[in-house]
Amino acid sequence: MPVDEKSAKGILTSLLSFADKDTKELINIFLFMFVPMGFMLLLMGGMKLIDKIDEPNEACWAVEKVEKQIFKINKCTGETELLEVTKDKSKSKT
Repeated sequence: MPVDEKSAKGILTSLLSFADKDTKELINIFLFMFVPMGFMLLLMGGMKLIDKIDEPNEACWAVEKVEKQIFKINKCTGETELLEVTKDKSKSKT
């Protein structure tokens, strides 16, 4: 059974008929102030997620050779770490 606008208004009116004047005022404050604010916050969060999707997914860590030394560099934070590279002659190529 579909609910049209008149029956929904009648249901809401019958539910609010039990509430006193102060409760109705609090409901009005909630409906006309907090619901639009919540909607705007959700909209802003959605826009932020959309902007994040457009950003290139670039890895922060890179390995670079500087003056015969190998460094692990974090391009996002600027952190560097010297890597110890040893050649193992016991490994054979197959």
